[in-house]
Amino acid sequence: MNKYQLAKLIAIAGKVHTRKRVQKIVFLLQAAGLDLGVSFRLHHFGPYSTEVASLLDEMSRQGILREERYANVVGWQSEYSLSDDAKRSLVEFEETSKGGALADQFKRHEGQLQRLLGVTDLWELELGATIAYFQKKHGDWNKAVQEACKFKNVSADATKTEQAFALARELAE
Repeated sequence: MNKYQLAKLIAIAGKVHTRKRVQKIVFLLQAAGLDLGVSFRLHHFGPYSTEVASLLDEMSRQGILREERYANVVGWQSEYSLSDDAKRSLVEFEETSKGGALADQFKRHEGQLQRLLGVTDLWELELGATIAYFQKKHGDWNKAVQEACKFKNVSADATKTEQAFALARELAE
């Protein structure tokens, strides 16, 4: 994943609440076929990429992203948006042939990104990404749901599990 790709994702979203949400959206977009070239490993909260985390930190330090931090019951959460300068740079870059080609890649997946941004329940994204992670590993949806539910210690019959499964399958197929 490069700076343009993360900036474009944030630009389309306007704002993204929490680092975990960014991680799950990137993972699920990649599962949906958007070539972001990100490696993920399984973490307690589902698929996690040190590359995405580092890029968020780097772009925040450089002023490309605005990171607003606020307290919650377990510590801090961040909300990300593009700086005004970054918004202008993004528009200028997309007017070039290289930038236009990259923008076209996102346009093909914008509906999926909007679908992910519309998921208000972070748990649904987390479980959906975990199911998609195991599906990629095993190539079998039933086994993926069972593995994800065991990993997350949740029932495969729960309504939230069914919603997360539907989300993962919708995006990954």
